[in-house]
Amino acid sequence: MEQTGSFGKTNLLEGVIWKQQLRFFFPILFGIFFQQLYNTADALIVGQFVGKEALACVIGSPNTLTTLIIGFFNGLSMGAMVEVSHYFGARDFDRLNRSVYTVFVLSAVGAVIISALFCFFMPTILTIMHTPADLMDGSLLYLYIYFGCIIFSFLYNSGSAILRAIGDSRRPMLYLIVCCLLNIGLDILFVAVLHWGIAGAAFATILSQAISALLVIRIVFFHIEELHLKIRNIRADMRILRNMLRLGLPAGFQSVMYDVANMTIMTAINGLGVDTVAAYGAIGKIDALFWMVNNAFGTTVATFVGIHYGAGKIERLKKGVKQCLILSLIAAAFVSCILLFGCWHFIYAFVSDETVANIGQNMVFHLVPFYFVFEFVEIRVSALRAEGDVIVPACIVFLTTCVLRIIWISVLMAGGDYNCIQVIMCYPVSWILSAIVFSIYFGPRQNKILKALEGTK
Repeated sequence: MEQTGSFGKTNLLEGVIWKQQLRFFFPILFGIFFQQLYNTADALIVGQFVGKEALACVIGSPNTLTTLIIGFFNGLSMGAMVEVSHYFGARDFDRLNRSVYTVFVLSAVGAVIISALFCFFMPTILTIMHTPADLMDGSLLYLYIYFGCIIFSFLYNSGSAILRAIGDSRRPMLYLIVCCLLNIGLDILFVAVLHWGIAGAAFATILSQAISALLVIRIVFFHIEELHLKIRNIRADMRILRNMLRLGLPAGFQSVMYDVANMTIMTAINGLGVDTVAAYGAIGKIDALFWMVNNAFGTTVATFVGIHYGAGKIERLKKGVKQCLILSLIAAAFVSCILLFGCWHFIYAFVSDETVANIGQNMVFHLVPFYFVFEFVEIRVSALRAEGDVIVPACIVFLTTCVLRIIWISVLMAGGDYNCIQVIMCYPVSWILSAIVFSIYFGPRQNKILKALEGTK
């Protein structure tokens, strides 16, 4: 692999585009895979050693809430990654250093605020989501522990975003592999051996995230040759912070739009009983395989576009977006086949209840054939965001996902008689609508942005 500078960095500005993208993509994919294994290990071990009620407490409403907050912060981090990648591509190392300081200040302050707010309002939120009474105490226990220590997740994700923005996708992956294995070991110790139940699963996740955060911070501050950072100089640059928020907040709210809609869907699922909640949660862990691939391609194209935008390499940028879309469609087809043919075995890995497995399998058959459609959304949204266009894409997502799904679920629940398939079909319908709108918007908008960039060079 071509590398520049320190270990693990891929030179995205040179070489065969699709090959360099894949070299950058696979470490991101494996990193996301092992990050997902944090909660998946919790679910597997809790489901097998404690029971389906405890499983629903880990992967039901709590999973929806933690996904919402981490998704929002990752969207916010995307703004930071775009800013860092622009400075790196332009070789502006002074602003690069200041942007890194600003990212970590934003992470720490944001974690404290979110932790305080969610711990205070957690019972109300779970009540609004119609969390079943027999799952309320266990869900609250898991969420209090998780949100009380969410700063570790924020710091890790910020440090990883910085490393990826300068072309290093390997080290975040390596640290996640180590810490995921640690998480599995702690899950076995706390849940299977010490019988701490739901609390044990939460503590195992938090301790593992803390170690991954420390490892990434150590690399960013002391082992990146383009960065000359000192702990005592950490402070936010307000101009850079405003740019990050301008780019990141729409991306964060876009993620929240998805998750608010998913919370509405979770509310409808909760109304169908514990078996459906457990099946829906298990399917969420299974189809995470596709979303890991999808998110990895989104990060790849965003980094590729951001660096080339900063360097002013417009033609290579355009080619890179097209080639990444083709790669993502091939990958979506491959993952869909795996999930369709292996879903029964995957579900039984989480829970041995046949009723739950049958419900989950039915959901898979109605969702998976439509996965490829979303790649037309993910790649284009990520490319536009890296070019600085964030408001209109966020509005499109709001209308075609959040609003549509909420209306869909509201109509179903108002009727009072619905099933899980009627609920989840709002997913493919919203994907198709989003893909159509972005197919119309993307080409003209990107050409306008890149012509403006050419005029500044």
